[in-house]
Amino acid sequence: MRCLKHLYVTDPRDDKQRILETKGGLLKGSYCWILKNDRFQRFRDDPQSPLLWIKGDLGKGKTMLLCGIIDELEKESAKRLSYFFCQATEAQLSSATGVLRGLIYLLIIQQPSLIS
Repeated sequence: MRCLKHLYVTDPRDDKQRILETKGGLLKGSYCWILKNDRFQRFRDDPQSPLLWIKGDLGKGKTMLLCGIIDELEKESAKRLSYFFCQATEAQLSSATGVLRGLIYLLIIQQPSLIS
């Protein structure tokens, strides 16, 4: 578990909870549209499409959209899900290295056998 300590930058699960508390929670109707989107459905259903990239300008709702997607995927699937919330105000949370460390950290927390 020493490896895990060195990977830790932030725990994306805690970040998600903090975001939801700060923003006043998630409005279901605000993200349901993406569940019907062809690209999202391909990501969700096709093992050959394992990555969903949410991008856009500041303040457009990407973070809350991602929170809704995470909730839906965690409800309906036993698959491992790794995600990361970038924060432009903190260099450690917006660098490629920070993102990769956060993604790997979450995968290992969910499946500790990856480091044994």
